[in-house]
Amino acid sequence: MAKFIKIKASDIDVTGHKGDYLIGSDQISFVKTGAAGNTNQNNAYIKLAGGDITLGTPNGAAAKWVAAIQSAVSANPGGVLATVQPVDLAANQKINSIALT
Repeated sequence: MAKFIKIKASDIDVTGHKGDYLIGSDQISFVKTGAAGNTNQNNAYIKLAGGDITLGTPNGAAAKWVAAIQSAVSANPGGVLATVQPVDLAANQKINSIALT
């Protein structure tokens, strides 16, 4: 298992966001489609030890993002960094919002 997962800046379409997004793998409890308390198919929800991250995705791409995050977290061999790489991601399915709670 990698120590961190990285979502590349090129996969994030949020105004003002310019860098890669790093998340400590040891802080991730689970990842699911939806958000806290709902199943919105346009969100990828990451439950952390100290809070939550909700990634907004257009066009029903949340399942691709969830699968890619789960794959990066469980990457073997581990190492320091695993990059989140959604399979068959269309150009219009980038992350379009990030909410931290």
